[in-house]
Amino acid sequence: MEVFNPHDKFFKETFSIRENIIDFLRGTFPPEILKKLDLSTLTQDNNSYIIDKA
Repeated sequence: MEVFNPHDKFFKETFSIRENIIDFLRGTFPPEILKKLDLSTLTQDNNSYIIDKA
């Protein structure tokens, strides 16, 4: 299912760059959560998890 939404496209493009998502996570999560994460293991998943209820 393709979503025709400029906001969706912006976030998909921005977060398709590994460094962007790592910077986002580091700037969003508090240190006590970040120390439990191994950001070096992040991988890109191009699957969609939106269920089409139509």
